[in-house]
Amino acid sequence: MPTIWKKFVQRNGSRGEQGQDLSEYALLIGLIAMVVLVAVSLLGTNLSAIYEYFSDVIASIAPG
Repeated sequence: MPTIWKKFVQRNGSRGEQGQDLSEYALLIGLIAMVVLVAVSLLGTNLSAIYEYFSDVIASIAPG
């Protein structure tokens, strides 16, 4: 009987690890999304001014 159980675990043991990897990736993506949202909300008021500054810099450099 132990050999049957050992074979079952050897054949099916990796499925749990794949599910674990998937959940780790999901948590990582969620964490990255939260960091991006916090950064955008903190920079939201200044973001327009930053875009306008770079727009003016590029317009002054570009010939035309």
